[in-house]
Amino acid sequence: MRSFLNSILAWIGTTSLTDEEFDSIDLETAAWDQATYDALSAVLVAREAVSSMQDRLKMTFQSRGIEIDGDPARVNASTNILIGDAL
Repeated sequence: MRSFLNSILAWIGTTSLTDEEFDSIDLETAAWDQATYDALSAVLVAREAVSSMQDRLKMTFQSRGIEIDGDPARVNASTNILIGDAL
């Protein structure tokens, strides 16, 4: 299962699952379906991945003929820099 999920993440150009991320995924079978998409999308959201990774994930599943319900989650990037603050 882990190698299947990691191969999808590698295909979209991001890093493999950590042990904690893999433990958080509750999938029974390695399949190209909505549940797998949702699990990987949640991983990307937790990583605060840029929206292009979410788009790549969705397009990868759609290219396999999988109908994805809903849009991928969007994440706003955050930073510790306060604009206009004196350095």
